Amino acid sequence: MQLKPDLSVVIPSFGKAKVIEETLNAILSELQELQIEFEIVVVVDGDNDATSKVLGDLQMKQLRFHVNPINCGKGSAIKTGVALAKSEKYCALLDADLDLSPETIRQALEVLDKNPDIGLVLGSKFHPDSVNNYSFIRRLQSRTYSILVKVLFNLGVSETQTGFKVGRMNFMKRAMYELKTDGFAYDLELLLRLKDAGCKFFETPVVLNHGSNTTVNFKSSFNALSETFKIQRSYQTKWKRGL
Repeated sequence: MQLKPDLSVVIPSFGKAKVIEETLNAILSELQELQIEFEIVVVVDGDNDATSKVLGDLQMKQLRFHVNPINCGKGSAIKTGVALAKSEKYCALLDADLDLSPETIRQALEVLDKNPDIGLVLGSKFHPDSVNNYSFIRRLQSRTYSILVKVLFNLGVSETQTGFKVGRMNFMKRAMYELKTDGFAYDLELLLRLKDAGCKFFETPVVLNHGSNTTVNFKSSFNALSETFKIQRSYQTKWKRGL
């Protein structure tokens, strides 16, 4: 691998020992077809199921991983991963399961290559061409949260929470440096900080196959709501100051 790969793929992982190898193989297969230099950075956010052992046994020259001794939250794990990333060009954020196909990376990179004014490509479950194979309850939760975000903020996107984002590294590094949210609402704060930095967004369709290995539950959903209102209060103060 060259010293500065074209793409760094950052993956936060908590409790994903059973699926992480399959996920990495799928990503590796997809990226090798693109014929670009890349690296995969996995941040194990609390090694509760020996995910680090699975990663350590893999023979992937493009793989690096970091282990947080305790669970610090998805936002914190991604912030760590981006800080460790070596690429100066592109950064992709993906979840550790296979809910979202890695094939979307190709489409995102094509958008960024052809449109220098676009800073971030993000997947959207609500894109008209998306395929959502997940439960009615999860769809209802996603739709309700997206409406809340539209009411509280003016981001100009249909949703914030789909775990697929590919952006220019200069924007990502800057936004991550300023990121305060550690939990699931990190996506929202990330987009707000990117927008503040002048980053333009492009939404792309995804194929979502909701699996059973999700870490989203009532507690995480409640915490995400709490974080969302905390972010809103912070930005409301900022807007009042005219910053």
